[in-house]
This record gives sequence, C-alpha cells and structure tokens, in this order.
Amino acid sequence: MIISEDDCLALLSYVSKNRNEAQSLRILEEETGVPREYIRVAIHEAQCCLDSDLSEVAERYGFEFKIFRGWNTKSKNSKRIIDVVKRGYY
Repeated sequence: MIISEDDCLALLSYVSKNRNEAQSLRILEEETGVPREYIRVAIHEAQCCLDSDLSEVAERYGFEFKIFRGWNTKSKNSKRIIDVVKRGYY
C-alpha cells in the first residue's frame, strides 16, 4: 500500500501543529481525513525503512519526525504515536 504525498503531508502538518495533543489512529484519521489504515501503514513503514513514503515527504517539505516506541500496543493509556517538527529555514 502506498500512501499519497498529500496524505503524508496532511499527517505531518497536523501533528507538527498539535504536538502535545493526544494521539490515536482514530484521532489522527478524524483530524487529517487520512484513513487510519493508511496512517498505520505509513507509520509502520517509516519505522522499518529509511526510504519510506513518509520519510521522503518529510524530507521534501522540511519536517523531522520521531515515532514513539509501543505506538501500536493495545494499551488504553493515552499515548502518542508520532512527534513532528518543521525545520527552520536557514
């Protein structure tokens, strides 16, 4: 499954602007309009591959991201999945 550039950009932009908000796949889906299965695949792919779709879009548009350990556990505790920051311009 390939997540589109627009979907990656929507995810990265939303999270960078709402870094301290609670996250779940459902919340990210509601806030970005990106289907949660696409988000799940993009996050998983970015964890496993250096040349993932999410990594390529992040590089192209000046974002840096970190995926939190245990993001895909079944824990009921509030957790975060990904942290994103927009790099400054030089």
